[in-house]
Amino acid sequence: MYHMTLLHWIVVAVFVFIFLLLSLLSLKEKNPKTVLLMIISSFIITIIGIVFSLFALDKYVKKAELVNVTHKRISLTESMKVSGKVKNIGDFQIGYCNIEVKIANVFSRKIGKGSMFSPRSFGDMFSSSSGSVKSNLVLETFKIAKNLRPNEVKKFSLTLKYPPHFEKPVLKYKLFCY
Repeated sequence: MYHMTLLHWIVVAVFVFIFLLLSLLSLKEKNPKTVLLMIISSFIITIIGIVFSLFALDKYVKKAELVNVTHKRISLTESMKVSGKVKNIGDFQIGYCNIEVKIANVFSRKIGKGSMFSPRSFGDMFSSSSGSVKSNLVLETFKIAKNLRPNEVKKFSLTLKYPPHFEKPVLKYKLFCY
């Protein structure tokens, strides 16, 4: 669920006030169809303003960082364990935090000149043999914290599948808090 702070409620109240003001101003129009269209358009503009303002406010109010993140490959189960801590560095409570883990395979073999992009025959451009094509990217998102108060630190540990054909993996983490 989306966690709203006092600043969020103030923004919503300001936009509701703007909507009421625009609605009252539209009542001065004589044509009832025009009044209805003006009220509907001011409602739509107000909703769009609220949504954009809340997302912009989240960017500056809800701040967190990853601390001591480590990863370890478990060969027995062909998986990877990622663990660490998430810390709320802002002044407001965070509803929840998600981490996006991306494992990319960096090619280590030398590829012949032009062999990567040029098909061997005309038919190879349109056919794909699913047995020989292997993914070089694993991207998964996990919820790692919920109701994180200011300056609070929570530990997390997660496990994701690790493709055995990866030779030189690169891990990247991205944190999203709402």
